[in-house]
Amino acid sequence: MWSKNTIRPFWNVIKRATYYTYIIGDDEKISEINKLIKTLVFNQYHVYNMRQPIKIPEHLTPCIFKKHRNKKAKGVDIQMTVDILTNIYQDNLDTIFLVSGDGDYLPVIQEALRKGKQVYLSAFSSGLNEQMVHIVDEFIKLDYIYFKSDDLLKTEKQKGNINREVIK
Repeated sequence: MWSKNTIRPFWNVIKRATYYTYIIGDDEKISEINKLIKTLVFNQYHVYNMRQPIKIPEHLTPCIFKKHRNKKAKGVDIQMTVDILTNIYQDNLDTIFLVSGDGDYLPVIQEALRKGKQVYLSAFSSGLNEQMVHIVDEFIKLDYIYFKSDDLLKTEKQKGNINREVIK
């Protein structure tokens, strides 16, 4: 699930955003999804130096895995972990923006933090590993971005779960 509002402008300059997913289907379906992901954009701004504006990519880079029916898919998780750790150790990044509540990413997040990287996490409350919320630099609950209903916000505020959209 993707929305332009998932990435917030001016927090960081995003040099690359990869959309990891898996699908059930043939090569034609994979190609179709690949093209669709490439059309998705996120909010990004130009960085200016003294002489010339620098255009930074605003499109997502797809990383699609084929999933077979009735089989558990771990290829996406493994590839994301490899890519994150590779970029951490090559010092290619300062910040990781992970959109997942899967507790399998706890060791990767901990390693990123240990290496001095910032980690922003976005996830829906359903399926969220609560330990992740407490160790990242910033947590954004996606429920309020994608399901902005007055009833949801009112209920969560009454429970004391939120006092703003971004939760630390």
